[in-house]
Amino acid sequence: MIGAAIEQVGSALRSVTLNNAGILISLISPFDTIYRKTVAVIFSSQNLVGSFTGPIFVSGAEPSAWMMLYAALYAVLFIYLAIRKFNHRDI
Repeated sequence: MIGAAIEQVGSALRSVTLNNAGILISLISPFDTIYRKTVAVIFSSQNLVGSFTGPIFVSGAEPSAWMMLYAALYAVLFIYLAIRKFNHRDI
């Protein structure tokens, strides 16, 4: 959630550098994207999305389909790398 928080602070301060740093952090670790999508799906039928997004600086906006695809590919890549690493171990 740090990437989203930095992005929000950057937007509030109109700082392109902070905004870009937040985006970069979100790309390195897309877990906030998965969290925001989960919150949006769970609470969308109750129109309560903005109330349950977490810390004050975290955006309540639902992530795009492209970002969700990126997060899914990110997860698949790291699962593949973990399987590959554990296949080389002598357990």
